[in-house]
Amino acid sequence: MVSTITLKAGVSVLLLSLLIPSSSGNFHPSDFIQTSRRAQFHGKRTHWHDLLGRHCPRFGVNTVIAVPLPKPKGFDDVDDYKVQLSFDHERLLTSWVTVIAKHPRLAVGWEAVNAKGMDSVFVPFVNLEMVSRGDRLVKVRANSFRLPKDYLGAHERLVEEYANATHWPKHVMIKYTWENLDQVDADRGLMVLLYGGLMALTVAMFGVVVSYKDKFTEFIREVAIEQDVGNMGGPSGEKAD
Repeated sequence: MVSTITLKAGVSVLLLSLLIPSSSGNFHPSDFIQTSRRAQFHGKRTHWHDLLGRHCPRFGVNTVIAVPLPKPKGFDDVDDYKVQLSFDHERLLTSWVTVIAKHPRLAVGWEAVNAKGMDSVFVPFVNLEMVSRGDRLVKVRANSFRLPKDYLGAHERLVEEYANATHWPKHVMIKYTWENLDQVDADRGLMVLLYGGLMALTVAMFGVVVSYKDKFTEFIREVAIEQDVGNMGGPSGEKAD
């Protein structure tokens, strides 16, 4: 009886492990990475909401995507609006980044103090650094900036969304940038080998110079003596009858 119960329990655990997605996801190039977002404003935080696949990062692929942000309940237009992203089933989280600033002139990247037109609108731009090692996502870093001026002219719709406080959903530009630690380690290893080879060559050449120093000095001394002896003999000539 006990063995039957134990067997059933083992089968149940096995089935659950198959149904529940792994939190240590191993990815192939261009695989979509499960991504969720939540918001913070007026001292409140929303629940996690999954992003659609087309808004998620793809493993090892650098890209820029406009992610829609619906207006949450209770949000006041004078509040700061921050977002946080999670990846691989909430295994990795970003810091909170500001996308709507209560005082935009104090926000990171704000330069136009007396700007007019589209330059007076703070449009957020989130740079997400995705760090991988092998087939795993190991670290994420997020920073929020003002959308660069080069983008403003090409994305007038975004400017209109943030210029109009009542317009929702708003879109935030997110740039996914990947760094592969394996490649970094390989480059560092190559540099170490290169510098190590140069150091070994330098030491070897120094050793050769030291080992042949006495012989070289003796050779120079002998050449100098032969020249002195030749000069002492003077020019040779035949005696006339």
